[in-house]
Amino acid sequence: MSIVAAADIYIFLGITDDNEENYFTITAGNDTIVLTYTGGSATNVSVADGTYTGAELAAALETAIDTAFTITSTVSYSSTTRKFTITAPTEKTFVYTHSGSDMGLTIGFTGNKAAALTLTSDIAAGSPTEIVDVIHDSVEDFVTSYCRRTFDSTSYTREKYNSTGGRYLSLDNYPITAIARITIGVSTAIRIKNTSIYTKASVSVSSTVLTLSKDGSDSTLAFETYTTMTLLVAAVNALGSGWSASVADSAYASFASTELIEKYGLSCIDSNEVDLKIPYEDAEYDFDVLPDEGTIIFNRNIPQGSQNVFVDYTAGYSSTTMPDDLKLAVKILTKSLYQRLNEETFGAEDFSLGDSSAKMEKVMPSEVRAIINRYKRRLV
Repeated sequence: MSIVAAADIYIFLGITDDNEENYFTITAGNDTIVLTYTGGSATNVSVADGTYTGAELAAALETAIDTAFTITSTVSYSSTTRKFTITAPTEKTFVYTHSGSDMGLTIGFTGNKAAALTLTSDIAAGSPTEIVDVIHDSVEDFVTSYCRRTFDSTSYTREKYNSTGGRYLSLDNYPITAIARITIGVSTAIRIKNTSIYTKASVSVSSTVLTLSKDGSDSTLAFETYTTMTLLVAAVNALGSGWSASVADSAYASFASTELIEKYGLSCIDSNEVDLKIPYEDAEYDFDVLPDEGTIIFNRNIPQGSQNVFVDYTAGYSSTTMPDDLKLAVKILTKSLYQRLNEETFGAEDFSLGDSSAKMEKVMPSEVRAIINRYKRRLV
């Protein structure tokens, strides 16, 4: 799910996608692509400004490529897929570089292309909805990054927080729609050691696997296979090579292995026993919630500590509860950037995901900034 549905963006921009003949208007703002031919240097290839059908633009681009590299290439346009295909001479290659290619999005390229005999557009070219989709996706990514929040309703498991010793805890994501569990502190569930002498051995826990490393050789045990602490311990002991494990308390024998807290590189050489921990088994039950603020209020001061509070919860908006002003901000920014693209004031290459945030923030309309600043996550 996104903040705004694509169909709503099209309506706001007043555009439709049809199957009629597409025409491409090439100007000084979208007349160049950057190609590298068979290990040579990156070269700007430019097409004369004008209005072209897809086939005419393919022919013009082919001529420009052949002139730039003194070769015989092939460029074609499919009226069915609306994609351009650039083909190098036999046993030769082209590399496409998106940065600097202001024609890239016009002909359907949305990112770099590695060396290949044939390069084909990523999206349908000449289709306004396809171009708007690229801009819309970039805007959604920008707003999410700028606000330091995930707006879609999402479930979070064992999210860790520091406690300052007070009664209040602010969660990273909000509005809160459900809380499944809050625990404070940890308990040891499994103990592991390696009895080999004068060797390198360590234990790591990720969200999905337990990894035992010895002298550069890794053994990986997946939690989806060894679903309980008992099964996981048995799998460790079955490895041999000096590995030994035990359940710290029989009460934890049937606990899910996925409860283990992430740890990396715990050294267990020469029978040094390391503890693998889980969130404390007794969950908190007496607290209040301020959903829209993402705040938990306990009935007592909770123990101070680092990464000692674990919360399982759901937060974010559904398609029906997404704030209207936030949706409007995404629509306005998408429309503004689309217009800038057409007016040659914001290059097509600027919509390479991950590269456009600084530029978007610079040109963001004031009304958009005012809206999304209200949704910017506080830093505690």
